[in-house]
Amino acid sequence: MSKKNKFNWLVSIAAIALIGTGTTGCSILESPFKADAQDGTTTSTASDLPRFSSGEIRLFSARNNPDIDNPDLISGINAFAQGEYEAASELFAAAVENKPQDPEAQIYLNNAQARTSNTDTYILGVAVPVGKRMQASREILRGVANAQTEFNQAGGADGRLLEVVIVNDDNDPEVAVEVAQGVIEQYPNLLGIVGHNDSDISQAVTDIYCPANVAMVSPTSTSTELSGDCFFRTVPSDQESADRLANYIAQSNVTDPVVFYSSNSSYSRSLKEAFEQETTLEEVAASDLSQSAFNASPEVRKYVQRGAKAALLFPSTTGTARAIAVARVNASLDPNQQMQIIGNDALYSDETLKLGKQAVEGMVLTAPWYPNTSYAQQAAERWNTEVSWRTAYSYDAAKALLAAIETADSREGVLQALREVSLPASETAGDELTFDAEGNRVGASVQLVKIVPATPTPDPSESSTPEESPSSATPTTEFKFELLK
Repeated sequence: MSKKNKFNWLVSIAAIALIGTGTTGCSILESPFKADAQDGTTTSTASDLPRFSSGEIRLFSARNNPDIDNPDLISGINAFAQGEYEAASELFAAAVENKPQDPEAQIYLNNAQARTSNTDTYILGVAVPVGKRMQASREILRGVANAQTEFNQAGGADGRLLEVVIVNDDNDPEVAVEVAQGVIEQYPNLLGIVGHNDSDISQAVTDIYCPANVAMVSPTSTSTELSGDCFFRTVPSDQESADRLANYIAQSNVTDPVVFYSSNSSYSRSLKEAFEQETTLEEVAASDLSQSAFNASPEVRKYVQRGAKAALLFPSTTGTARAIAVARVNASLDPNQQMQIIGNDALYSDETLKLGKQAVEGMVLTAPWYPNTSYAQQAAERWNTEVSWRTAYSYDAAKALLAAIETADSREGVLQALREVSLPASETAGDELTFDAEGNRVGASVQLVKIVPATPTPDPSESSTPEESPSSATPTTEFKFELLK
């Protein structure tokens, strides 16, 4: 069975289930997969994982969820699936207390409480690559969960609370298109989407959302190739990052750079092109990380022999391992031959610190956001870990949609209201929030950070898992990101 036919088959089964139960209005698509009684996960393969959930199923399976040992969450899901929302609320509350770092549990708790309000709920979606990028997915969900919790605890708008549907696109363009079509068909009351994560994915789904007047506000898609009447973003674009890097290179007298990029990535490609347009350097060599025959060792040595003095690492979000390999090879060279390493925000993650170690020490890279705001402090207290830029900008994306919802309750109205949204810094993750005519955030600023040695101060009493170490300064590795003055 083809992927498309399989998806349509799942949607049909779910639709029949909804009709059979007489469910209408703000109901959530129920998965045809049955949760295992022991751990709440499905018995399907990775490619068959359920795609939507408001609380009926668990999207983070035993294979990719460090918080799987949470019986209250499983019981809450079972109660929610049976329509027992008060019982589900109590169980989800216990699940949140047991695993406070799990945003899926928090969103399901908010949804269950909204279902007990006896009024129609507003519905927003959040699209994340659960099966492919679990950590990034959780970081995005935390920001949305923060915004939803604030909105609902304040009483919502006109007495209506917010329900959030978690959507898994697996970071796959083909799957994302099918999921976007399914979301629009199954949720006629859906007012907007936070997402998608990757620029290529966002580019693939704009032609699905825009004709349906569904607003998509991406917290992470930075490509300058993205456009559409329904597309907005809270993260600075690649143009902003390119400007910042070009200025840094000019001021630092960096010469003879080589760009390592991924030609198959809209994000990576647009950053490379924007940098080439902004830099004052006469010539910039380039090496394609996405080529199947790419080998870091001979490639790095080739450009060093040609006199390259700096390596600009602009990988795609899925190509960071090859970029880190470039840094490792460079670090193995004689110190007199080593290139200066400069990176993009795809490398602004704990994975770079863990995999790169000494090889990435001294790397300067772009940071869309740095955790030195009041929101960063509040969110870190809520999640028991420092939060990343993905959390910050997904919070802002949800806040923008909620601000629009407060003045409109239709898809067309939300789209129009988003163009007029104006949030002060006190209501966002740190900066004022308005959008220009193209949906870009006005005044978005990109900062630079440097990887420096850290003094590990782990607290054995803390319950955070290795996966949950912070993106901006982590006590579980020997290095951290430090804001470059």
